[in-house]
Amino acid sequence: MEILIDKLWSQLLERLQLELSPPTFETWIKPASAKQLENNCLIICTPKLFARNWLQKYYINTIAHVVQDIVAYPVEVYITVGQGNEVCQLVEGELA
Repeated sequence: MEILIDKLWSQLLERLQLELSPPTFETWIKPASAKQLENNCLIICTPKLFARNWLQKYYINTIAHVVQDIVAYPVEVYITVGQGNEVCQLVEGELA
């Protein structure tokens, strides 16, 4: 079953908004965006490297569990940096 990235991101935001505190959600999750879901990998883009590192350190497991619950199969989550129409850049060592 193919999941549209926009629909997945919308569902993920709804679930995370219920699970996380409002300041956490507004600061770390809301500014991010989902860019791609392919080969059981979800790529999420953040506007700043600091935000990427924070999500990677503290929320990647929560995000992965919620995504898995939504799509009904295990998904690896990768968090990248970029904003607007800029192409997200993988931080060295990701997807390795």
